Amino acid sequence: MYESKGMAIGAFLGAYLGIFCVVTIVIAVISIIANWKVYTKAGREGWKCLIPVYNVYVLYDMVWETKQFWIYFGLMIGSAVFTALGSNLFVTLVILALNIAILVWSIRLLHHLSVCFGHGPAFTVGLLLLNTVFVMILAFGDSKYCRQTEKVLGDSIKEEPEKDTEA
Repeated sequence: MYESKGMAIGAFLGAYLGIFCVVTIVIAVISIIANWKVYTKAGREGWKCLIPVYNVYVLYDMVWETKQFWIYFGLMIGSAVFTALGSNLFVTLVILALNIAILVWSIRLLHHLSVCFGHGPAFTVGLLLLNTVFVMILAFGDSKYCRQTEKVLGDSIKEEPEKDTEA
């Protein structure tokens, strides 16, 4: 069928890459739909999950507080700046420290997300390791959004004021 072994390998790789691209696009679309649903469950507009950087800001506002977003953003900028500076031992150690801090901040954010939807540390591990699957569970499952995480986590979270209905 093919004139050479190289042509057969090329056809195989082309088909493989085509299938890989289709699967990647399907997973991306499913992730967008699930994130949109999570944002709407939390009372935010779904389109906010589509805008880079702003979606993370809204997520921090949704489950933690925006001050924590600015710390996270500063860590990301610091990591990028030190990466651009070059590589000597000091810069490498600073980059390592910043990346560890970014990882810790990301895990804490996922834990806040988990708690805000009524789940615990095991669900946080799921969000960390199989993010798309566990975001789909949040989006399409029975999870209800409840921002009462201060009691559980002990962090400072701005509570939304309760409305006094007595008159």
